[in-house]
Order: sequence, then structure tokens, then C-alpha cells
Amino acid sequence: MALPEIRNVSVLPVPFPTRWQAVIFRNYGLIPARNIAKAIGTDIQTVEKEAARLGLNEIEYDSDWFSHGYATIVRANWHLLAYDDLQALLGVSEEELEFSLKEDDFLDVKLGWFKPNVQTPQYAPLTGEEIEKTERIEKWVKANKLPRKIKYFDFYTNGVSPNENVTQEGGERIIYSYAAPYGDIFLRGDFSGYSDELLKKLQKAGVNGVWMQGLLSQLSPHPFAPRLSEGYEIRRNNLKKLIERLNKFGIKLYLYFNEPRCLSIEEIPERLKGTTDGNYASLCSSKQETWEYLYDATFDLMKEIPNLGGIITITMSENLTHCKSKYVCTCENCKDMGAETFAAKISNIILKAVRDAGSQAQVIANLWGWDHFLKWSPEQVVRGIELLDKDVSVLCVSETEMKLCRGGVDVTVGDYTLAGRESERTKTCFEIAKKTGHRVLAKIQVNNSWECSAVPYIPVFDLFVRHIKELQADGVSGYMLSWTVGGYPSLGLSLASELISNPLLDIAQWYEKTFGLQAAEVRKSVKLFCDAFEELPFHVMSIYQGNFQMGAGNFWYKEETGLEATMVGYPYDDIEHWRGEYPLDVFISQLQKLSDGFESGIKTLEGLEQTPTIQEILTMAKVCFIHFRSTLLQTWFTIKRNDAQKNKAEILALIDEETQLVKELYAITQADARIGFEASNHYYYYENSLLEKLLNLETLKKAFEGVGICL
Repeated sequence: MALPEIRNVSVLPVPFPTRWQAVIFRNYGLIPARNIAKAIGTDIQTVEKEAARLGLNEIEYDSDWFSHGYATIVRANWHLLAYDDLQALLGVSEEELEFSLKEDDFLDVKLGWFKPNVQTPQYAPLTGEEIEKTERIEKWVKANKLPRKIKYFDFYTNGVSPNENVTQEGGERIIYSYAAPYGDIFLRGDFSGYSDELLKKLQKAGVNGVWMQGLLSQLSPHPFAPRLSEGYEIRRNNLKKLIERLNKFGIKLYLYFNEPRCLSIEEIPERLKGTTDGNYASLCSSKQETWEYLYDATFDLMKEIPNLGGIITITMSENLTHCKSKYVCTCENCKDMGAETFAAKISNIILKAVRDAGSQAQVIANLWGWDHFLKWSPEQVVRGIELLDKDVSVLCVSETEMKLCRGGVDVTVGDYTLAGRESERTKTCFEIAKKTGHRVLAKIQVNNSWECSAVPYIPVFDLFVRHIKELQADGVSGYMLSWTVGGYPSLGLSLASELISNPLLDIAQWYEKTFGLQAAEVRKSVKLFCDAFEELPFHVMSIYQGNFQMGAGNFWYKEETGLEATMVGYPYDDIEHWRGEYPLDVFISQLQKLSDGFESGIKTLEGLEQTPTIQEILTMAKVCFIHFRSTLLQTWFTIKRNDAQKNKAEILALIDEETQLVKELYAITQADARIGFEASNHYYYYENSLLEKLLNLETLKKAFEGVGICL
């Protein structure tokens, strides 16, 4: 493996007299003081003293950040620390950092595939002028800091319980755990993301399956790279424990296999070297040894763990697996073969190994990537499905290649929209699969999506009800109800389960059961949210590289950074990528409709008696509004700053409104640990970062008007 390359890029400004203060401010309470001290070249006592000088002395260290929030920590320090000091801060080796960046749901991609070339700021005593500026910051922080009412990662204290007595019968309802860590959790045995508290709530919500990533090289002996399998016996024992735990709640475990995984070029035997991609190469898909490895490793695993619920295969993806799993094939042996041949063969071999091992675990082929995105023709899709063993179930992302029009702009959906419909492509795949004897399952989003993943769910219930009813009419018998985003045991999740188990469910009665005498008014608000949500300027670039995840947590910049937004990582000020295929004026118009619609629905809810259930929906809607409105404000700011003298009054008004949004978001996060969290990204923002965002806005105000705390 290799760490992402180092590039010379813009140095992002910080709202402190020195950059080492930014290291303390962003990490204090998240990282032990000794690690911060080591990173910036000082001692624990100095870190404590300087943190107090910044107004942070009341923030207590929370060890949960190390195990459950490392993605947040990496993201906060990526532009501040060099690699060695980042490792010192995290307390990990280079190899451990490399593994996390590559395997933790593409964390390296979310960071931009590169590391900014920075020199870690080293501690030096403050000058007199720096002390004066720091004292003003301390005074400001203490005036604006709010008491924290709940611990980070305490996800289930605030949540309204799903409706009781939702059956788990009636087909698969598989989700990802709301808070399960990525990485090598089977070796660590860290199943805190599958607490009894969560599993009880998932059971109540009708969930009967959870999925999680599995690496075959970590679960079975690897004949070509044995170092990857070190500790596989420990992982298997922990896997058994998790399965037993889940079974107590009527929930099965499904492993998500993206196999056979590539190896580093140094480790792979020359005779088996297939397609190369940087420092990696696939095991040649034309070699019998490759398929024997896949069969033997799966058989060995399933022989010992026959009660696994199932294996979900993904055979086209961003990861290099078989020789034609990505855009380019460099393998001379495989270049003339169709990708569908290898894609179907993987699922079939895994099925044979599962059955030969005596297990009845399901094998489900996820057809993600079996489309034009990875250069498949319609004929290849048909052949691929026909090549699958009939006992392999077929899973399709329901909205793949769905056409929609927003603001007069026609776009094609890949996946990840709560306003999804069953596409013609998916309908065709299901028809072919059913004709050839396969069960069909649909992957949809119920709670949230990359349209706004910083809330546990978006209250647009009518949209997924419509979607599920369409799929039921087409013979779908099971569902994957979330990607890593969307696994919270919410009211919406229980509604989806009720509808799946009872297609004749009266939605009006569900509202009455859930909201009592205020059901009609709540439904009116939800309708406003749904109508507004269908104005969201959806495009794969917009939801991945736009500001929908960070919202008001995204910093503003006085001058253009020149940095390109990354996938659900750093939006920066890159509004060209935010808008996707939408002309800028249309993008702005759609954001206006989106935020205005949510604001109208919020006003309706605010006029009702504030029961716990209504309060929760109101909180979710407010956070969504803040994200959408902030994206609109920052788009305007980025345009207006190009002529700051002419647009001064408008710029200051934008800064003032954004400040109010950040303050409201900050207050909400201090009372609800779910806000800002997503399983694979951890917290997009947290107390320290929101306080820094407010300081960021104060410095901008000073820059444009000479008003503020004058750093």
C-alpha cells in the first residue's frame, strides 16, 4: 500500500494568530493532550495552558473519539499536519494509516486522493501582539460557548422510538448499522456499533438484516499474501459472536464482498498478475488459480460459520477486483473478455462454495456498476444476469438511470436519492432476472442519502412510500434500505417495514397512529418537505462534491482557494462542481425553492403542540434547512466576493445570516448527538469546528468592514 501523494496546494487560512493554535483548537477534547503536544513539539502542560488561553478549558477529553471519530480527526488535520505528525496525533503506524485511508469506505477519495504539502506548525511562545489577539478569542469563545447537554456518540437518548409491533416477516429489510465503525473491526472485536440498545430499536422497526464489509483475505488464509490473513482465527471468532448477538434480535448478518481483491505488485506472483492500477494488480481472471482461491477461501469461511445470513457481492466498483472491474483493463489474457463473464462467475463460485460448505446463506448479486457508468452495454447486462446461477438473488439500485428534470435541466440518476423511482433500467433487469428464476431485491434509501446525510433521517416519508409501492407492484421481495448512510432506527424506517410487510397499509392511519389528533397538520408539513425536496438540484457531482453534507459547518474563504471539492469530504468554495450540470442561475433558483419549501414546512410544525415526536421531526427539518440555506448563502458569497467593494453590503448581510445559521446549528448539536454524524464519515462538524466556523465568519466580517474581534 501507499499513502496518497503529497501536492503543493493553497494553504488554507485559520482564524488564529498562529497555526499551532489551530491544531490545539481542532483537537482539544478529541485527542489526548500528550498526542497534541507530540505533534506540535511541546509538552502536555503547555497544551493545557494554551487550550485554556483559547477558552477551551471546560472541554473534557472524550476517548470515544479515538475509536469512533477518527475520520473527523483526520479530516480536521489533513491541511494542518504533515504525515509523521498526523500519525503521532492519531497514535498509529504508517501502515495502519494507509489501511484506514484505503479501506474505510474510500476515506482517501473523500480527502481528495492527495495530501496537501504542509509543514506541521511547531509551538513557539506567543508574542505580545499574539497574546492580545488570543485574549480576545478567549473572551469571545467563553461568551459564545454553549453547555453540552449530551455526550458525543450517545445516539439513542434523543431518538423517538419506532412504532411498536412492526413485524420482521415479509422479505429482507437489510440496513447498515447507524454507527458501526469501518476498518478491521473483526480483529478488534469492536461491536459497539451493534449495541443491544440499537438492536432492540432495529427489531422494533422491523429490520431483519444488517450488512457490513467483509474482506476475504482477513477472514480466510490467503495463499499469495499470507500477511493479510494474520489473525483470521480471531476475526472468525468475533464474527461468530456478532452473529449470535444479532440472532437474539431476529437479525441476520450479511457480509458485503468486493472480491477477489487486488494485491500490491510486490506480493502478487508474476504468473497471476492481471490488470494493474498504480501499485496494485488484480489476480488474473483468466487463471484457474484465481478462481480456486476464491472458492477455497469462501468454502473455508462458510464451513466454520454456516449460519451467516448471506453474502452480498459487488463485482463492479471503484476497487480493483477482477481484471475488468474498472474502466481500464491492462491484462493481455482478459482484455477481450466481457466484464459480465467475470462478474457473474464471482457470484456463482461464491454460491457453490457456500452450498458445498453446507450453509444455506443467501448469495445476493448487487448489480451496481452493471450499467453505462462502467461502460456496460444493455446486451452485457442481459448476458450477465443470464449467466448467474438461478439460486443467486439479484439486487438492483432501484433508481439507477432514472431520468428527472429539475429547473428545466434533464439529469440521469445513478443512485442515492430519496426522491427515487423505479427506473426503466431496473424494471428491465428485474424482468430478465425473474424470467431466469431469480429472486429480486431492491436497494433504496429510506432515512436519508448523500442529499443530506448529516441527519439520521429526512422527514420526506411520502417519497419513499411512493417508491416502495412501485417496487411491490413489480414483484420485489426484499430490500436493502440503506448504504452506510441511513441506518438509524427511525419512524420512517418503521413505516417502510410496515409497508413492506403489509402492502395494503393505510398511510393515513399510520399518521394517525403516530401523531394522533395532529396527524393532518403533520402530513401537510411532510408534503411541503417532499415537494421542496423534489426541487433539490440533484446531480451525482452536486451531492458528492457539493455542500449538502457539511452545510453551515463548511468554512468560508475571502479569496478563491483553487481547490477542487472532494467526494462528501471537503466542499471548499468550489461552486463549479457543486452545481454539476446546472447553470449557476438555475442551481441558485433550485436551492432557493428547496430552502423556502423547508422553511414553510417548519413554520407549520412550529404551530403545533410540541410533542416529543413532532419536536424530533422539527429538529430534523431545521437541520436540513440550515444545510440547504447555507449552501445557497455560500454560493452567493462566492460570487459576490469577486467584486467585494461593489457588493460589500450584500456580503456582510450574507455573513450575518450565515452566522445565525451556525449558531442555531451549534445549539442543536449540543443537545442531540446524532446531528452531523454519518457512519463512514463520523462527525462532519462538532463543537470545536463550529466555534472555529463562527470565528472564521468574524474574521471575514473584519476583513470586509473592519467589524469583528479584530484578529
